Amino acid sequence: MIEAMAREHWTDDRMDDLAKRVDSGFTQVHEDIRELRQEMHAQGQGLRAETKGLGQEIRLETRELREEMKEQGQELRKEMKARGLELREEMKAQGLELRGETRELREEMHKQFGAVNARLDSLNRTLLGGFLAGIVALLVANLT
Repeated sequence: MIEAMAREHWTDDRMDDLAKRVDSGFTQVHEDIRELRQEMHAQGQGLRAETKGLGQEIRLETRELREEMKEQGQELRKEMKARGLELREEMKAQGLELRGETRELREEMHKQFGAVNARLDSLNRTLLGGFLAGIVALLVANLT
């Protein structure tokens, strides 16, 4: 009986010790989980802050890019407008030059046609004179 009691007492002590160790282990696990949660929370906040910073940086760079594109667009419009005006002036000058050349060609053609007309008038007079001379000769021949 003493042996049974000693064994029972030993088992109870061992069981109490085991229970304490299990409780201590669970306490440690809970603390570890709590630390992990705190660490994850801190990392999450750090990531949020970093993401927020990156978002702000991206927005800033996007805004700068938009401004740069807007400026380049305005410069391009100015260049296109200036080039358009240059082209208009060039076309206007060429138009004036073509009008002058056309006028010169007309005048030259007019002179050429004038010379041809003068020759035709001379030919007409010659033919008319010959025709009239032939009629007069026929009339004289018929009258005599």
